[in-house]
Amino acid sequence: MRLLMLLALAAPTLLPAQRLHKMPARSTGELYVPAVSPKVHPGDTIQLAGKYSYIYLNNVQGSPDKPIIIHAPRPVQVGDKSSNYRIVIQGRHWKLLGYGHLQVYNPAYSLNVLLSLGNSQHASVDGLQLRHGHVGILAKPDSSGEHQNISISHCVLQELRGTRSGGRSTGILIGAANPPEADTAWYTGVRIEQVTIEDIDGVGILLEACRNAIVTNCQISDFGKAGVAYQDMAVLLAAGSGGRIQQSRFENGTGSGVVWRGHGQLLLQALQLKATARADKADAVYAEPLGAKKASLLLDSLHISGAGGYGVHVRGAVAVQQRQVQMLACKLGKWHGATPVALKAGVRL
Repeated sequence: MRLLMLLALAAPTLLPAQRLHKMPARSTGELYVPAVSPKVHPGDTIQLAGKYSYIYLNNVQGSPDKPIIIHAPRPVQVGDKSSNYRIVIQGRHWKLLGYGHLQVYNPAYSLNVLLSLGNSQHASVDGLQLRHGHVGILAKPDSSGEHQNISISHCVLQELRGTRSGGRSTGILIGAANPPEADTAWYTGVRIEQVTIEDIDGVGILLEACRNAIVTNCQISDFGKAGVAYQDMAVLLAAGSGGRIQQSRFENGTGSGVVWRGHGQLLLQALQLKATARADKADAVYAEPLGAKKASLLLDSLHISGAGGYGVHVRGAVAVQQRQVQMLACKLGKWHGATPVALKAGVRL
């Protein structure tokens, strides 16, 4: 029922008048277009249909007022053969609309990345089902400087396994994987909304060098199933990351519900963390920001029920404000060098 309700929110909408490019699968089951721009122009639509081994759309160049639309108005399946990447879309100002019809999976769990956004900017993904891979959605900069506006919404990611990586797997991974790059290549305008991630060996959402990121109305359950240390959280905000996580539910995980190793400010608001951090001494919320500057952690309306360690554990130079934080069936909060103060109602970041 939850899956049906989530996908219903991604129902088809009317597309503006555009040139339509129909991209049926080839006889080999592949769609490979290494240079889209000579054929597809800002405001055009690429329509998918049928089954594909993989889809590769490179140099997709829309414009701010005329994005390129890639959509699946009817059922589309990607992944009928083995490949490292199932869908690759790279470019600027594009939208991938699955309407709940676009499914990416391989029963043999042989896939690495189900959907790669490459170094895309001003890109959005909506209404996809992704299963049986190591990484669900990946966006990674290949150059220095600011990378803008990645939106992921109304997607369902299930049964992600780290079968070729010792249990390491990630639902959504955005940012440079190398912490020293956090100050040289970063994202702004990252928004993950109305996403369900369940039954995953590793981390639900990993954000690296994502400043002022927003994770809202998401559900992550049965995470960290492989029990690999530092690969078992619901949400990990790594080096250079901050923002807000709100109105979400994280449950049944071996590691922490939220781990913050970024900097700046983080707001955790209206969260339910249930039976997370089941591993010995794991904390439901763990914050140890990196860097010399003092960080700020705001806790508002949290319900924590069950953890192997502390409900909230904060280390380092962190100013902590909290309001309506309930901790049950776990050790109460532990603070190193910080005394929590009252947070005023209605705080916004």
